[in-house]
Amino acid sequence: MDMLDLRILVELFEKRSISKVAKNLPLSYSAINARLLNMESEVGVRLFIRTSRGTELTDAAEKFYYFAYKSLLSLETGLSIARQSNSQKKKEDIQIGITRPLIHLVAPVFTNLMNTQKTPVAWNIQTGFTLELMLLTNGEALDMSIINHNKFIPDSLEQEKIFSDPIHLVGAKGQKLPNYQELYHILSRVPLILLKKGFPLRELIEEELFKPMGFVPKQVIEVDSMDIVRQLMCDGVGYSFMPEMALLDRKDAFDLEIYASDIVIQTFHMVYLPTFYQEHQALIADMINGIRTTVKNKQAGTFSAY
Repeated sequence: MDMLDLRILVELFEKRSISKVAKNLPLSYSAINARLLNMESEVGVRLFIRTSRGTELTDAAEKFYYFAYKSLLSLETGLSIARQSNSQKKKEDIQIGITRPLIHLVAPVFTNLMNTQKTPVAWNIQTGFTLELMLLTNGEALDMSIINHNKFIPDSLEQEKIFSDPIHLVGAKGQKLPNYQELYHILSRVPLILLKKGFPLRELIEEELFKPMGFVPKQVIEVDSMDIVRQLMCDGVGYSFMPEMALLDRKDAFDLEIYASDIVIQTFHMVYLPTFYQEHQALIADMINGIRTTVKNKQAGTFSAY
């Protein structure tokens, strides 16, 4: 199984159609079909079912997809790092990654700290998905990253929990949830807008909420961006689960109905290279304290008004 096989599986999971996958990849329908058959033979179980509506993935394929996605992401990140020349690799003295939902919180803290330095320091911030940033940090393309905690953080990275963030059920203002007391019955009767499987927030919701109650979404829209989740909710398409910090300081939060809960809590961690810690202990400590203070102030103020 090679990188192209992984890309085919990921594309097929999203598009559910070999014809649509063939339009995106330099392969014919028959070539893709042959690779799928080889994939099934290699894995040893049936992964795909052809139907009149397209190609469906079996339960085994749904489980396998999660690891195929991570493998593909890891390979793409590794190639990106390998292709960087030594001169490109360290243009900035400090290189930081921030998961997209936290950029509005972390960037001001970091830039304020940099402005107080007696000696000007060159630096660079980039946003990305948690898994991507984690791999870039482990590959020494980044010095440290602020990411969702997940079970795949390599042992080679140091990590420190920064703060916890409750996940709330959210829908458009004016929409009424079904009149049931149990969350299982409520969720069974509304469309859910969720991040695709493989995203840390989706995996957390699956593990901490859906699985314990034996719930499997029947009406679900899967997307790859919290911005899309937010837009669909504001349009009244359905409900979703969103982190509290993603709801603060947003004008469109007033268009949303927030059903506060602490059933699911996600945590954000700072991961960094041990060598970076040795050289920048004070900066790391100041960053963590600054982020915690910002989060505490926002949670005590803005959200209580909703």
